[in-house]
Amino acid sequence: MVEPESKPKSLDETFRDYVWGYFELHADQRLKAFQFYISLSTALVGGFLLLLRYDQNHKWMSLLGFLLAFLSFVFWKLDHRTKRLVKNAEDALKFLDAQHDLPDVDGMPHPLRIFTRDDYVAQNADLWPLSTGHFSYSRCFKWVFVAFALLGLGAGIACLILFPV
Repeated sequence: MVEPESKPKSLDETFRDYVWGYFELHADQRLKAFQFYISLSTALVGGFLLLLRYDQNHKWMSLLGFLLAFLSFVFWKLDHRTKRLVKNAEDALKFLDAQHDLPDVDGMPHPLRIFTRDDYVAQNADLWPLSTGHFSYSRCFKWVFVAFALLGLGAGIACLILFPV
């Protein structure tokens, strides 16, 4: 049986496949890291609450609180790095899209220029009110990291004050 000859990929298709794979890998990695952070934070908060309820020795509670704050900082920095890797891929895809003469549609970038169009929409969206404002992954993740860090610091300090060693 003779196999039909496959058409070789153009340089544009090769680069697009490479960049899209890079984007997909790091975007997925970012979400998985955040999911792991949420699971780990939930376990620490659960451990804290168990110690509060059942343990007469409360010195470990402050350690769990400070650990939650520390892990929030570490995962925030990790997310910042992964965000940069995702942004690299977005910039490369924007560059590849710009190689094609796609006209604007209705005063916005062409729908096939996905990342450029998303940037346009995000830049023109209101940040407030909370119910309808623009929320990026970074903004939402940052709020979660800050909330858990403050919760951890507050719990750690409160335990040191209320239950001195």
